[in-house]
Amino acid sequence: MRNEKAAQPGRQDGSDFLRSKGYWAKSKSDTSGFFDDPKSRFVLTAYADLPPPPPRREIIAGLLAEGEVMFLTGHPKAGKSVLAAHLAACVTRDDPFCGRTVARGPVVYLSLERHELQKRRIKAAGADLTQVFDVDGELISLGDEALMRELADAIAPIAARLVVIDTGARAMVGLDENSSRDMGTAMRGLEALRQRLPNAAIVVLHHLVKGGGDMRGSSAILAAADLELRVEASKGGKARTARVTGANDVVEGQELAFTLTVVDDEAVAVGMQTGGDSVRATAVLGAKNDRSRADGLARAMQLYNACPDQFDRKRAAEIAAVAGIVEQGSSDKSRATIVARLLRRLAEQGMISEIDGKCMKLGDKS
Repeated sequence: MRNEKAAQPGRQDGSDFLRSKGYWAKSKSDTSGFFDDPKSRFVLTAYADLPPPPPRREIIAGLLAEGEVMFLTGHPKAGKSVLAAHLAACVTRDDPFCGRTVARGPVVYLSLERHELQKRRIKAAGADLTQVFDVDGELISLGDEALMRELADAIAPIAARLVVIDTGARAMVGLDENSSRDMGTAMRGLEALRQRLPNAAIVVLHHLVKGGGDMRGSSAILAAADLELRVEASKGGKARTARVTGANDVVEGQELAFTLTVVDDEAVAVGMQTGGDSVRATAVLGAKNDRSRADGLARAMQLYNACPDQFDRKRAAEIAAVAGIVEQGSSDKSRATIVARLLRRLAEQGMISEIDGKCMKLGDKS
């Protein structure tokens, strides 16, 4: 029997046909035939002829940039939401985030669980509340791509630098986290949000597997992340670390250190900058009505940075005078009182231990 495909005029086989026509395709009406479309939907362009890609503009130095998605992960009570509130506050105030410079701007914080608690935490963290925005209206659902585009269009006019989704699980109600199909749908919604907010970074809070170290749910979730920052709590202490466990454009293994304190009866993160063999703490509380509280913490941090790993109160008072932390003309008694108060602040935050006037730093020196 005659081969119908071979009988078609002008048809060639394999590479000859591709070279002469540039493409071939099966006919929609006749699966055994072929058609020649004068305008192919596929046009090849050399990389040299493409416009240059935009530069990577960072929101958090060395970590997160515009148009990127970061998953902030950890076990329950590890400190994810407290650290996220601290990050939001830093971006609104242009304050360092755990020693990293940030790009200042508005923040949209979608607190989908413990809403009132997180509002209090953001306030206690010292955020510029005129620059933190919430969303009134429909339930946030990553599974609804059209809704995510609508949300992005509502956010766009304020030129937000950061969008926080707290938590991812609450933004995927009705979807199965372990289903690659459902999570693929949710991540397309997240991608729609990202594409329509090219000048913002998106942070999604998400849990780890119970008793394990992997992100909960389908691998489709991790595939959507440009960065995973994992929060871990030290046993029996206030010290916390946030470690880069996966990244596309930055170095993995980076660690950010922070500790927890209490402000206005709410937990607040205090960031520390790791440098060399010591932990240099930076004050992150500021722009609050109670300026004296923030000033006292800043002076305590300054004293911490100036002191060696081991010291006594007398040596701390001498260092405080030389560094200008206390006035050099003040009396020994006044100087000792101020230094004792600063050391007490550091001890309360778990940064030093003091026994019989002998002090030792407790910072992570790994």
